[in-house]
Amino acid sequence: MIYADDIVLLAETKEELLRMLRMVEDQCNRHELVVNREKTKRMKIGCQGEAIEIQLSDGEMEQTIESIVISIVIYGAECWVLKKREEKKLLAFEMKRMKRIYGVTWEDRIMNEKVREMADVQETILIRVKDIQRRRFGHVQRMEQDRWPKIVRHGRVAGNRPRGLPRDS
Repeated sequence: MIYADDIVLLAETKEELLRMLRMVEDQCNRHELVVNREKTKRMKIGCQGEAIEIQLSDGEMEQTIESIVISIVIYGAECWVLKKREEKKLLAFEMKRMKRIYGVTWEDRIMNEKVREMADVQETILIRVKDIQRRRFGHVQRMEQDRWPKIVRHGRVAGNRPRGLPRDS
């Protein structure tokens, strides 16, 4: 089970906030995410301090939840070491999400490239992960020599290890 915490919605009016909440709930339902109403907290910051009662219901906003879901999936990507198997899983996850949003099933026999065109997505999740990793690498390279990320990145273990398997003694 995947958990998404701390979604913050900012609005100028009560109507705008209700519209945004409806959109979030609709997209959560589409992606099989559940909003725990018992843990849901509300806060109003303003001059009048009036309480706002909110009922979540249907709405539309695919891009908001898609960005939330993708953010959760690629959290910590700068530290990942991806093998071909993990890359394929990431790409499959992304395509499954896009097909679900646009109602495409395997019976429709629509190629992945067409689904990407429908979604107007130029880069894959894998490209985004690689970009995050390159940015992090450049950031570490520009750090001062005495910073821990740079020390660990370029560090060597002192001493020599004997060749072969460890001896049973």
